Amino acid sequence: MTVRAVIRGAFLALYLLAPAAFADTEPARGMLLVASPSIQDPNFRETVILLGDVNPRKVSSGIILNRPTGKKLSEFVPELAASGAAKHEVYVGGPVEPERLILLHRSTKTVETKAAKLLDDVVIAWGHETLERLLAEKTEAKDLRLYAGYAMWVGEQLQGEIARGAWRILPATAKHVFRADVETLWRELSPVRARAE
Repeated sequence: MTVRAVIRGAFLALYLLAPAAFADTEPARGMLLVASPSIQDPNFRETVILLGDVNPRKVSSGIILNRPTGKKLSEFVPELAASGAAKHEVYVGGPVEPERLILLHRSTKTVETKAAKLLDDVVIAWGHETLERLLAEKTEAKDLRLYAGYAMWVGEQLQGEIARGAWRILPATAKHVFRADVETLWRELSPVRARAE
């Protein structure tokens, strides 16, 4: 057994025994939650979530980034079929209000009232005003993601899950949000899975 193998084994054992220690920071807007392999809930298994509001006294919310539905926006909103909506895929944003469309788009400013910056160059929006504007501007799929629903935690539920090692917290970038191959995102950000294979 090489020294490298011993070090890898020690690191893996440490991660498995004390997963909460790998929460690199406190949860906050614009951070990523990476699901631990211990999560078996089908809503969150092998997910990567971009956090929105984080408020332990009320609710915390986020958008699952790596769950494509295989359906286009025109299938969700048929009246937009003629607007270029067909090229935009809809992703599963989470189990709460799955009928609600939420947008993440690449921008350094917010121009609508129902919008907020999550990262320096990523805005979350939930109004038809933003969607119609972006479609009219022929925004490319690489700069716009559409999600059905969102994830939500009540009170200190999220903090409790993090303390139990259910989530790893990492900084997010626009590359995480708008990458083409979202199906591999969890595998790349989950060191336990990567070392176990």
